Amino acid sequence: MPELKIHEENSIKKYGKPFTELHQWMDEPVLVFGKSHRRFRHDPDTTPQEAKRLFGENADHVCLDHIILDLLETQKRKKKKVMSDRRVTFRMEPEWIELIQQYAVLTGKDTSKIIRELLIEGLKKNAPYALYARFEEYLEKRDLFEQSNICEKCGKKENGLIYFIDGNVNNRNSNNLFVLCKECANKFEEFKKIRLSRSLKEKFIEWWFTQ
Repeated sequence: MPELKIHEENSIKKYGKPFTELHQWMDEPVLVFGKSHRRFRHDPDTTPQEAKRLFGENADHVCLDHIILDLLETQKRKKKKVMSDRRVTFRMEPEWIELIQQYAVLTGKDTSKIIRELLIEGLKKNAPYALYARFEEYLEKRDLFEQSNICEKCGKKENGLIYFIDGNVNNRNSNNLFVLCKECANKFEEFKKIRLSRSLKEKFIEWWFTQ
């Protein structure tokens, strides 16, 4: 576990004083229970409030910092700072690694699982906007009249037909009209069936860039 001096220095840096008595109180059970002392006075849900009652203002925050430092020290022996899995390896800034590790020890989740969750959440939130932006760029550049029989998806130069994204043949807005060959049109029809919760335009944009 980190030495008392490390806990004190961290407290001075963040709160202006060492909180020596608090740190000694938290680690006091080590005299009896040794390495298993963290079963006592190290519960992130209850110990901070007890510490605040005993040691006053900011003691709850100092207590939580103490618990996190202890857990991080244990993790450092087991894990490297490079986050990786079988397919992806990448480096992160130390402060981001520290935040992820703190979240991991407080939630009991594996850091790799947390990173996957963050990536998935971020992609779900931002990927559709990125695809929309690319789609709008394509719409600005294309000219339907110059490629009236060329499939815009696969480039086939024959049997190109007008396809209405929203299925409404009366909606002749250029952004609703696409030239697709029969094969591509059938592929999109099949793709639509597995994206039931999205709008037709969202389905079309996703199909356009990912299939």
